[in-house]
Amino acid sequence: AEAAKAAADAKKKAEAEAAKAAAEAKKKAEAEAAKAAAEAKKKAEAEAAKAEAKKKADAEAAKAAADAKKKAAAEKAAAAEGVDDLLGDLSSGKNAPKTGGGAKGNGQPSKDSGTSGANGGATGADISAYAKQIQVAIQSRLYDASLYQGKQCVLHISLAPDGSLKSITSEGGDPALCQAALMAAKTAKIPKPPSQAVYEKIKDAKLDFKL
Repeated sequence: AEAAKAAADAKKKAEAEAAKAAAEAKKKAEAEAAKAAAEAKKKAEAEAAKAEAKKKADAEAAKAAADAKKKAAAEKAAAAEGVDDLLGDLSSGKNAPKTGGGAKGNGQPSKDSGTSGANGGATGADISAYAKQIQVAIQSRLYDASLYQGKQCVLHISLAPDGSLKSITSEGGDPALCQAALMAAKTAKIPKPPSQAVYEKIKDAKLDFKL
């Protein structure tokens, strides 16, 4: 009887240890599976975040490029439209035949004739840029430009080919600014026109002088 009891106890103990080992193995396997799943999830989320960040960066880069292109086009259009503002009624003579004829008749060098083109070879941006240089030259000679902020005066200028001022008159605007601008223009060093074509357009023109 004791032998049978000892055998039963041994069997019971062996079964308990086997069950315990199985439970521990199962627990360990589940922990490792959970850890692997967590790592896989973490890796997947990191890759998804990376892909999302790249997608966002690409979208922002594309938007920035589109905005830059749009801004450049707008500035180019504004420069062309700004010619009328800067030069008053100068644009009305844009296609005047006397410009081309004058350039040939005056015996200009062939390089000028070659760049003349249908409209005298001066683009709106070229004329606008030179008109701006004239305005800056006059403005730099004003005693105190801040006194005339927000004011405007229409100046009728006549230039020599080297940029020197032949004559200047005011044709309306703020009287104080006009008077100051006329005085300043007489001592201003106006740069030489960048080309004969630009000179032909601006040698006798109205300048919308604004501060």
